[in-house]
Amino acid sequence: MRLSEILHWRNKSTKRDRARPLLDLHSGKSLTQLAKALTKDGVAKHSGNLNWTRAFLSKSRYMCGLQCPKKLWQTVYDPEPAEEPLPGTVIATGIEVGIKARLLWQGGVLVDTIRDYREAISRTKALIADPTVPAIFEAALAHDGVLIRVDALERLPDGRWRLNEVKSSTRIKNEHLEELALQTHVVAGNDLELADAHLVYINVQCVRGEEVDWNALFCREDVTENLIPFLPHVPERIANMHEVLCSTETPEIRPSRHCFRPYDCEFWKRCTAHKPKDWVFHIPRLSSADFDSLEHSGIVSMKDVPNNFRLNPKQRRVVDAAKSGKVYRSPQLVKMLPPLAPPVSYQRIPFQWSWHYDDGSGSLVHVDFLAKGETDPQREFSETLLIADGGAASAAFTGSSPTPRCRPKLVKGYGSRC
Repeated sequence: MRLSEILHWRNKSTKRDRARPLLDLHSGKSLTQLAKALTKDGVAKHSGNLNWTRAFLSKSRYMCGLQCPKKLWQTVYDPEPAEEPLPGTVIATGIEVGIKARLLWQGGVLVDTIRDYREAISRTKALIADPTVPAIFEAALAHDGVLIRVDALERLPDGRWRLNEVKSSTRIKNEHLEELALQTHVVAGNDLELADAHLVYINVQCVRGEEVDWNALFCREDVTENLIPFLPHVPERIANMHEVLCSTETPEIRPSRHCFRPYDCEFWKRCTAHKPKDWVFHIPRLSSADFDSLEHSGIVSMKDVPNNFRLNPKQRRVVDAAKSGKVYRSPQLVKMLPPLAPPVSYQRIPFQWSWHYDDGSGSLVHVDFLAKGETDPQREFSETLLIADGGAASAAFTGSSPTPRCRPKLVKGYGSRC
């Protein structure tokens, strides 16, 4: 999926001004001073067993630790096999968005050192000292046992700096602010004068023209004030995460709803492999409080859910089916299913086709068919496709035909039309 194809909706101004009362942050007090003031009593105290020859935490690992200590430990010491993100996936799109966002800062310099973090930090320091560099991409800074790579560290005219975090999201989320708070802590620890922090994200009101307008595609919003509730907790959280990483054993954390907040955990299958198929977690729309109540009572299987446990009708049907071992079939099922002939199990039934062809005049013509679902659609599918084929007899066209397993059945059933 190309970045320029992300948005094609409304065409409105990209300016986003939120009506928030401003705190006294810009009257002589920088974000660096604010960060130091908020964390002065919370300097991270680390275990004496730590070896500081390398940084143990990063932005991504910090976010793992916020979600679950077990996820953090496994990410560092027992990760899932790494895979190259496929084009169009969330991760691949996020990477592309981050690269394209660099076009917002003309003349910026990329710190392209990846594996050697000492070299990356040294390169960053050299660029910071060079007043001709307007912005540093992937700036590497370390403090308190945390190594960060800043998406865009922007030099301001007054000599101070702006922290820019780029996201492929279309709105500001708490997890974005958590990441920015961590980066603010590290940048402040390096004695850089931060003026403010901005979140750069996708503008849903942008429409692509013939050329992509990168300034229109991205929103840039000052979130300095939003960081205030998060900054005081950063040092303690860093210390707690380092304690987790000092452990030689995986933390014991019970799988629950937190495994999907804010992100789906890649260790879910591993952590739940020992759970029964009728694990109470799978009761539909079971609240976190009810799930905790059952598990704390030692009830893991639906078969063991007490009959007097409060459930809604749908939840009760699922639990009763698990207890009886019988499949529940709604009395309304027969009425809801349209009659299909022949009634063969696992039969593949084509119900839709879409065709673009050149009618010979240079214009592209589109025809399609979508069954209504009330009767067997195969005959109508074939007839409409043949009619469309006849209308395009003198034209050159390309398209995808029915799947190989469907085609013989269509020819056998409706070959007389050919």
